[in-house]
Amino acid sequence: MRDTEVLRRRLWAQIGLPLATAALLSGCDSSPEVKPVKVERDQVDDSKAEAKADGQKVARKTTSSAAPGYVPPGRIEDIPDGEFDYFGPARDPFTDHEEEDGCPAGDWCGKPEDARKFAVQHIPDKLGCPSKIIAQPQVTNTLKKSEKRWDGLSFHPMMQGRLMTSVTEEKRAAGNKDICCYHWFEYCSGRPLLDGDDMVVAELREGSGWSCDPAEVAAPADRPDSQLDPATRARLGQLWAEDGLMEHAAIAAFERATLELMAMAAPPNLLGEVQAAAADEVEHATRCFGLAARFSGLAREPGPLTSLEPRVRGLASASPEAPEVAEDWVRLALDTFVEGCVGETIATLIARRAQRRCEDPATLTVLAGIVDDEGRHAGLAWQTIAWIAEASGPHRELVLAALERQAEAMAAEAERACEQLPPPDPQAEILARYGRCDRRVELLARRDAWTDLILPTFRALADADARERGPEAWT
Repeated sequence: MRDTEVLRRRLWAQIGLPLATAALLSGCDSSPEVKPVKVERDQVDDSKAEAKADGQKVARKTTSSAAPGYVPPGRIEDIPDGEFDYFGPARDPFTDHEEEDGCPAGDWCGKPEDARKFAVQHIPDKLGCPSKIIAQPQVTNTLKKSEKRWDGLSFHPMMQGRLMTSVTEEKRAAGNKDICCYHWFEYCSGRPLLDGDDMVVAELREGSGWSCDPAEVAAPADRPDSQLDPATRARLGQLWAEDGLMEHAAIAAFERATLELMAMAAPPNLLGEVQAAAADEVEHATRCFGLAARFSGLAREPGPLTSLEPRVRGLASASPEAPEVAEDWVRLALDTFVEGCVGETIATLIARRAQRRCEDPATLTVLAGIVDDEGRHAGLAWQTIAWIAEASGPHRELVLAALERQAEAMAAEAERACEQLPPPDPQAEILARYGRCDRRVELLARRDAWTDLILPTFRALADADARERGPEAWT
């Protein structure tokens, strides 16, 4: 039986959907193989990836972007000692963003007026172009996405991109005077903490206050980590540190969700589950930082996190029929769907697939907890959607229509991302033994989550006649 069917049966039992319907929606056959297509980006030689994983600074062969061997700087700490920062404050973000690892990414060039449709307003322009772009569903829903001018751009609601100044300047020098070029990626981990459409995480700093007891995540005596090469250990440590930051931010995401749900008069059982989910994320974060310390040998913890206000005004501010109340119900539904139903469901499937080939006992224990907890969190998000659909009363159809548009757009993006799969990571086998999926596996998991879990669940919830209460099963 496919892993997605196992997860769907548990999910549907938790949220009270009839399991007979789940059995009808898919069989136990394996998903069709998608042949990888060579992608143009990320053709940097393996030595760059290995050096980054080992924490070394990348030695560039030249500072001329037109010359072979050119590797642009990304962050100021990546610039080798003695080499000046020749891009100044407008450095191109070619090196991987900390939140980008394993997520779909790409490049896009377009006219400034097209880029401005997705601009982050409070960030100053560069070269007459928005410095940063983010997905804005209210904009993308009005566009004809098949037009050539959008080729290469992601419309995923979790997309964010940064201006590539050197590429923009080169294309303008070659004759295309009216252009702005961007590198984008889609945030794809767990439940994010969002500020508008921008994702928020704390900065890493020295400290061990967020690491669990080292004995809880220690390597087995017969397979010490010293058998791993230093570059692999450094890469595993960084991956778990990044996961720790995501889990840390998820605590705040659940706490904000509590305030938003209270503003819309949510029942106590729903609020209690949201608070319990926040406590789960505390444990996930400490285990992730514990594994990060084990592999890297570094004591690191999250620093301060930006405080964010609730995104809904609440029922106390207007009459139930007021237009702003309808906007609040739609906003609450879409945020819950994107952050919880989508993020937590995908995180559950990725963690379950990471379990398949994991041979490290401590990591297996951490993954088992994540699969169980994130699965319940996904169910909680779907329960919240069901409650919103019922509690929103006259606004129910508006809420469901907005959710349907959002779901269809995101599902289509997940499918398109698998049309050009990257080749397997050169370290995919060793990463798998230590409970990590490479980017290709994660993209396929995202597609399968949409096809077998998210879309079927949404369609069943949207059908009022199908919502029959069933037993709780995620235990």
